Amino acid sequence: MSPEADYPFNLIFYVLHITLYVIFYAYDKGVQNAATRKVHETGKPKGFKGLDGNRAVRVLNILENTTTIKELPTLAAYRFHKLKGNRQGQYSLTVNLPWVVCFTPAKGGVWEKVEITDYH
Repeated sequence: MSPEADYPFNLIFYVLHITLYVIFYAYDKGVQNAATRKVHETGKPKGFKGLDGNRAVRVLNILENTTTIKELPTLAAYRFHKLKGNRQGQYSLTVNLPWVVCFTPAKGGVWEKVEITDYH
């Protein structure tokens, strides 16, 4: 195949690569701490006693793959809700009690201050 014949494929691959980089960079930039990032990368809940690592990864993947509040699951198992008090403006998805993933919606369809925490 000639380089000219590969052009559409190369362009599509390049655009897809840049798009994924921007999405993952924006999500990763919103992760509040290294411990949360490590759980998401490995599924191992080191430092979070009693945390279900596999479920935490699923919840973090949900955030990684959504851009608006309306896209988030409203299933009772996730206990999705808006927080009050000193966490006003944040939302929460339950991993397994007492552990939750807290996050703040930001402009441009990304999440900020993403963290696994026991805020109770």
